[in-house]
Amino acid sequence: HRATAVGVTRLNSTVEFELHAASNVVRPVLRATRVALTFGSSTTGPVHRVSVGETVRVTIRNGLPNDALALHHHGVHMIGTPYYDGAAMITQAPLPPGGSMTYEFLAWPAGTAWYHSHIGTNYADGLKGLFIIEDESDPYVDFYDSDAPFMIYDWVFDRTFGEEYAYDVSKHFTNDADNLRKARDAGLAA
Repeated sequence: HRATAVGVTRLNSTVEFELHAASNVVRPVLRATRVALTFGSSTTGPVHRVSVGETVRVTIRNGLPNDALALHHHGVHMIGTPYYDGAAMITQAPLPPGGSMTYEFLAWPAGTAWYHSHIGTNYADGLKGLFIIEDESDPYVDFYDSDAPFMIYDWVFDRTFGEEYAYDVSKHFTNDADNLRKARDAGLAA
């Protein structure tokens, strides 16, 4: 028997989603093409909508040729299922290329959250999407007519985020001796 959040009724329904991680060539905002990590063919995955108290099952298939991944539902409380939190090397081992895994957890609390890969810079190159937990007793339901969720995020055009990070770091720190000298100059090391 798994624990549930105080005051949350576990519904007798299960919602299932499947995500396929892949490496695809995309053309962001009319610029040159580049490689992105995607769920399906888009840099943002599909919006997943569930109700508070439902059991959620998300099966992820890692079709990335060289990258491991883990799936984290940011903002979702993993009451009774901390091992499905998706924090690689903390709550789970990374999922290797070609592997698959099914996460199962209680949808709680209500609100707009997001899911993303939790390995290195993967989510900066795609592998993210919105996760909305709706509450039938929403006290604000009379204040809006519709809801059209969209996701805003940073994007590096010319290269992957990992390549950008390596390039940016290499401009500033070429080796350990250089790092130590710069830290000493900044008064951060003896």
